[in-house]
Amino acid sequence: MTNTVLQEIPKEVLASHFHNTYDRAIMNLVVSLSKGISVIDCSVAGIGGCPYAKGASGNVATEDVLYMCELLGIEHGVDFEAIIEIGDYISKELNRENLSKVSLEDLSFLNIRRGNVFGKMGPDGHLKPFSERPKNQPTVPRYSIDNFLDRSSER
Repeated sequence: MTNTVLQEIPKEVLASHFHNTYDRAIMNLVVSLSKGISVIDCSVAGIGGCPYAKGASGNVATEDVLYMCELLGIEHGVDFEAIIEIGDYISKELNRENLSKVSLEDLSFLNIRRGNVFGKMGPDGHLKPFSERPKNQPTVPRYSIDNFLDRSSER
C-alpha cells in the first residue's frame, strides 16, 4: 500500500499513524521509515483509541517509538527518560495500564540490545559499519518492540 501511495503523494507530506493492534505498529514503522516517511504519530503511554473501532488500542506508544529510534541509530532530540516518567505518571493518574513496553531500566541495556539487533557493537560503543556486521543477519529486523526488549539474557 505504501508503494502505491508514494506513486501519487510525496513522502515529505506523509506521516505514519499506527495503532498498536496485534503489536504490529513497530514493524509497520520500520517499513515506513525505510520508504523515507520520517514523521510518526504516537502518544505517550499509548493513550488514545479509535472512536470508530470499539476496543481498538491507542496510537503506538511514544516510548516504544523512541526506543526503536535509539536501536536503529535515529536521532530524535527527545528527553527519553522524561517521556517514560510522564507515561508512568499519566497512566497512574488516569488509573489505566501504561501500554508502553519500555521502562527506565530498559535504557541501561540499549547498547547491548543494539548489538543483538545488528551484530556486535564496535569498540567505541557505536554500531559497526555494514561491511563488518554478520552477513547472515538482516539489516532491518522483523520484530515487534517485544523482541527489542527481550530481557532473558540480561539477568
